[in-house]
Formats: sequence, structure tokens, C-alpha cells
Amino acid sequence: MQNANRFAAIRVTSDQQNNWEIRLVSPLKIENARLLIRSSDHLRSDRIVSLAPGQIWTEKVPLNVNMTRLSLFDSAGRELLSYEPFIRSNSVQLPKPAVEPLDASEITSTDELFLVGEHLEQYRHPTRNPELYWNEAIRRDSDDYRSRVALARKCIGRFQYREAIEHLNVAIKRLTAFHPNPVTGEAHYYLGVAFRFSNDYALAEDAFGKAAWDRSWVQAARYELALLACCRKDFVRAGELLRSVESGTAQNNHAAILRSIVARIENDRATSTTILVELLRRDPLDHWALYELARQNPGKRFDEFLTRCRNDAQTILDVTFNYIEAGFIQEAIELLELHEKSPEPASMTPNPLARGIMTQFALAWLYSQVGDEKRSKTWLADAQRAEPSYFFPSRPLEAQILDWAISQTGSCRNAAYGLGNLYYDRRRHADAIRIWGLGLNDDPGFAPLQRNLGLAYWNQKREPGKARKAYDQALALAPSDARLAYEHDQLCKRLNEAPETRLKALETKLEVVLSRDDFSVEYLSLLNFVGRHEDALALMTARRFHPWEGGEGKVLAQYRIARIALGCELLNRGNAALALEQFDAASKPPWNLGEEFHCLQSKADVNYWRGQASLLLGQVKAAEEAFLGSANETQDFKEMAVTLYSSATYYRGLSLYALKRDDEARQLFAELRQHAEHVRKLSGQIDYFATSLPNMLVFEDDLSRVNQIEGFFLEGLGLAGLGRTREAQLCFSRVLELDPSHLDARQQLRVGPVPAEVDLSPSQ
Repeated sequence: MQNANRFAAIRVTSDQQNNWEIRLVSPLKIENARLLIRSSDHLRSDRIVSLAPGQIWTEKVPLNVNMTRLSLFDSAGRELLSYEPFIRSNSVQLPKPAVEPLDASEITSTDELFLVGEHLEQYRHPTRNPELYWNEAIRRDSDDYRSRVALARKCIGRFQYREAIEHLNVAIKRLTAFHPNPVTGEAHYYLGVAFRFSNDYALAEDAFGKAAWDRSWVQAARYELALLACCRKDFVRAGELLRSVESGTAQNNHAAILRSIVARIENDRATSTTILVELLRRDPLDHWALYELARQNPGKRFDEFLTRCRNDAQTILDVTFNYIEAGFIQEAIELLELHEKSPEPASMTPNPLARGIMTQFALAWLYSQVGDEKRSKTWLADAQRAEPSYFFPSRPLEAQILDWAISQTGSCRNAAYGLGNLYYDRRRHADAIRIWGLGLNDDPGFAPLQRNLGLAYWNQKREPGKARKAYDQALALAPSDARLAYEHDQLCKRLNEAPETRLKALETKLEVVLSRDDFSVEYLSLLNFVGRHEDALALMTARRFHPWEGGEGKVLAQYRIARIALGCELLNRGNAALALEQFDAASKPPWNLGEEFHCLQSKADVNYWRGQASLLLGQVKAAEEAFLGSANETQDFKEMAVTLYSSATYYRGLSLYALKRDDEARQLFAELRQHAEHVRKLSGQIDYFATSLPNMLVFEDDLSRVNQIEGFFLEGLGLAGLGRTREAQLCFSRVLELDPSHLDARQQLRVGPVPAEVDLSPSQ
């Protein structure tokens, strides 16, 4: 559509017969509407239109009509929709297409190295690391201040404050080489942040003070200075700083709330309340302001606060850490105690994060700060014993609290689990493995820790033996955990365990397997691999599948494999009529599979086999049409991208043979071989512009090995098409050595080359 609103939508295109084609649809029933078509300053057409939901009104106008505006009016003369066609001028220049940046080692300019890293960080590129570019920049110029600041920000995000301070000191040395007040306060601001989280408040104050010389950073720096002033109980200075912050920006809720707290402490209740009421008038969902206002009028207002925030643990922690940053420990304790003793309000939406053990860890740490060791130990013991479901800490103070918890006496299992998760997320993989190990020492029977270590051993340490051992132990501890069982099977697959062995293992826990769609699809692939196509089809026709991110087309592929395989078996038994039914069904998945084949996906294989079945039935014209349909397919859709060569290319070539276009077939198979050689030589790097990575789920694969497998398989298809059967079988055998679960290679070795010479004459 070119334009749409709640009344109608319009589409204007040109067709092959030199006409404008105008289409209208509406979600309403509209009788006797008028479509006016204007050209420049006069009316070219006035047509009566009737629209109804589900119907498309279509009209054609000669292409030489210069339409400048189309307007749809209802019977009362009210304009419902208009559209002004845009005629593209030859002078319009399209923007330059995006390009992949060079590798860091290939870029000559340190300025460009910084900018490439900045681009990757700004757009959160999923497969390229900006730090590679910044590290290369400082390798060439160790004092490059922009790259040093960028690396320091990354270190702060990983809670590596000492490393951040080292980077920032180098950057500041370069910035202040000729004058003490640099043009930017960025480096000093982040230095202050690093010092504050290192609990070195005096140095933090110096750094924030220098950052405040820069207008771009003055508001952020003064807010940080206000936090530090509150921590040392200098509320007069804090109030001055906060007023300057509020005067310099349109809206800073935290500064306003902190000024309200300062006013409350100084017994100026009226000012404190006025600030909060005004803030909530413009932002009714600020939970910190709601809680502060409730503190001034407990009872009903606490109920309102808990209802508004749903007593959600993550919201409570956000507000708690706001208090802690300003040194208001008692307020933080009171808020967490209120959360712990209050029920969850009724809600239409389930909230699995409404409760979490992080609030208990926070209370334990807070009570230790005020010297109440008894309560601290009680809350810490409760946190370490609790079930750590949905325990994924993410904040800097959470990292500090959990690090403190690990250092205390008693079990550290839960603290180590949570902190290890956080470190692994921030790519501190070695620290995560070390911390998880501490937790496992306290509780070797905790399956999630075994699982996480197994994952890290495979993805980071490249130690498959340790990974398998950890996963075996995890699965033994939690045999009914479907995700764990699925991941265990995926690891076995990557360790080249025989498909028959994997299938046997899965059938001992079929209820667990069938509880997940992705696990069920893996089970289907194994059934197809061992030739149990009817069993696979029975499961697919009985089960309701649901599409999931990364699983696009997977169940459809197994459905197609099963249908084609059953059809081939029927062909071999001479039952071409039933075989044709299977081949026809292969492209028509039942509704319960949850998706349809992509419009760009090749049907060359299905059409080839339909042609074979039609020939055996004596339906020569139908066979020729099927072979033509297969031969005319020039591309395929694989792993969310269009490709010119795939396994479908093989059947396209066979169809060319069937049509007696042998030279074209041989040329196509030669091109397929050439493409296969190119694939085998590809580096193990993900495409820079990849938008979907369906194979990258849990375990990282060696992409060079993946490319080798694909290359050998495609080369085998090319050789088979050229009649070089023995060489083709060697390629397929090589594929199965590298990946024993490769179904297509197994099929080729099992069935052998399909007949290429087909006579379309009636006598055949």
C-alpha cells in the first residue's frame, strides 16, 4: 500500500499492459463512495466505489494519464483517504550502499580505527567486536585518547574499574599535555565513575569536578557530585548542586527526587512534597517518586506504590540502588523490608520476576554496612539456600554485593551462580568459570552450575571432553529438564555421536523430548535419518508446532524430507499414483506445522520427483511441465537468505537432463562444483550483514568446518550430476565423517545417484 488509515488503504502500480492499476481495500462496508482522479489542475475521472472487508476493488487507468492526486470520498462528501503518486525523477540519487569495514589490521588510519569501533558499538553489531579496532589503535599510538576512553567505557561495563582507570589516566595525560582544562570532560567523567565504584570518593570528586568544566558534561557531573555530597552528609552542598542540575535541563527526575529527599532531611516537608507532586504530575510512573511520597504519608500510599509497581523485585531493586548510591542506607533497608513482607498485587499478567533472591542478598549486604551482623547472616543464609530461579543480576552494585557474599562464611552456591552468570554475560569468561567453580565446590549437585560450566568449556575453553562430562552430570542431576536434555543432545551431535545412538537415547525420554518444539524437530530429523519416515510423518501430522526465532523452516524441511522419501519408496515399488500423492503433499504442509514454505524456496526437488511419477503413469505432458518447473528454478532460500546454489540445484540439473538439455545440465553441475570449492575455502566468519543466525543458538560452531561440510556435500552433488559416481560417494562419505548426522549425504549414499536419462516420448 502507498497510503492507509482506519477507513481504507490504496495501492497504485503499473502493469505489463501499460496501465495504472489502482486497488482499494477497507475494513468497513462503504457504499456509493467516489474515487476522484485528478491530473494537474483538472478532474480526469470520477468513479463510484463500493468497499467491504475482505474485498479488493480494482480499476485500471491508461499509463499515459498523469495522475497527481487520488481522493476517496464517502457518500456524504467527506474525504476518507487521499494519495499523491510520486514519479521518481532520473536525477534522484540513491544513498551509497552500506559496506563492510576492513579488518583492523588492514586499516591504516588510527582515526578510522576509532570510528569503525564507534560504529560497531553504536549499532550493537552482533558479530563484530569494536574493541579489536580500539586495541589496534592504541597498539599503534598508545596515547590515542578516544580509543582509550572507549576501552575504559567497556571496562566499566564489565566492572573492571582498575583497568578503566588505567585507560583513562593515559587518555587524560594526552588531553592535558598542553593545558589543564581539556575541551571535553568525557574522560574525567568516566574516571569519576570508575573511582566511585572503586569506593575512592575523594578522587571521584576531583574527577567529576574537572568534568564539570565542559558544558556537555556539567549536568551529569554535578549530579554525581551531589550523590557524593549526600554520602558525606553535606546536604547544603548537595542541594546547591541539585538545583543547578535542575536549572540546566528540562527534566531530570533523579535530581528532583534527590532534592526532595534533601529537603525532607532538612525538615522542609512542604518543599519536599511539592517537588514530588509536581514530578508525578508530569511523570505518574516514576516509582522512586511514588515511594518517596508514600514515606511522607505511610499506609494508603504504600499500598498505592506497591500496586503501581506490582511489588516487582526488579523495580524495587532499581529504587533501592538509587538510595544506596546517595548513601541512604536506612531508606534502602526499609524499602526492601517492605517488599519482602508485602504480597504481590493481583495482576492479569504473570510476573516471574516479582520475587528474587537478589533482594535478600541486598538486605544481607545492607545490614552488614550498618553493623547488624545477626540480620545480615540471616538474610544471607536465606539467599544462599533459596531456589535461584530467574536469577540474572545485571547492575554494578549487584556485582559488588554478590562478590561480598562469596567472601562470607557458609555456602556461596547461589551468589557464585548469579555472579558467574553476570560475568559470562559481560564476556569475563575466565572469571565466570572460576566463580562457577567456587559454587560447584559448595554444591556439586546443582545442575545449572554443571550446565553453565559445560557451556563455557565448549564455547570458551574449547575442551569438548570437559564439556561432555559437565553436561552428563547436569543431565543426571536433572533428567526431566527439557532444555538441558535438548542441549545435551546438541552437544552429542557436535561430538559426532552416531545418530542411531542419539535416537535410542531420546526414545528413553520421549515425554521430555516432545515437550519442546525444537527438541521434537531434532527427534524428527533422527527418525528421517534412520529411514523411519512414516513415524516422522505420524508425529508431524498429530502435533501442533509453533514458529520460533531461529527455527524458521526446520519442521517444514523434515515434513518435506519424509514425504519425498515415502514417495521414492512407492516409486521403487512401482506404485506411481500413490508416489505422486506424496510428492504433491510435500509442498502443502498441514496447518498444524505452524508455517508455510517461503515464497522464494525452491521446489526443484518436488517437481523433479513429480515428473518421474507422472512419467511412470504415462502422463507425458504433466511430466514435462514438472521438469520444466524444476529446471526453471534459478535460486533457493536457505538459512534466511537467497542463494543461487543449494541441494535444489542438483534436482534442477536432473530435470534439465530429463528435458534432453544435457549441455545446460552439465554446465550447471560444473558451476555447482565450482561453487562448492568456493564454499570450502570460506573463512569461519559470519557474514557482516547477516540479519538472522538460525544455527547459532547455544553452542558455537567451527564455521570453517561447517563450510567444509557444505562444500564437500555440494561437490558430491555436482560430481553425481556429471556421472562421476565413485568420486561423488567419496565426497558424501567425507561429509558423514565430519557430520554423522548429515541427512542429505546419508540419503545420497543410501539411494545412490537417481536416474538422469529420461525419455519423454509417448513410447516410454
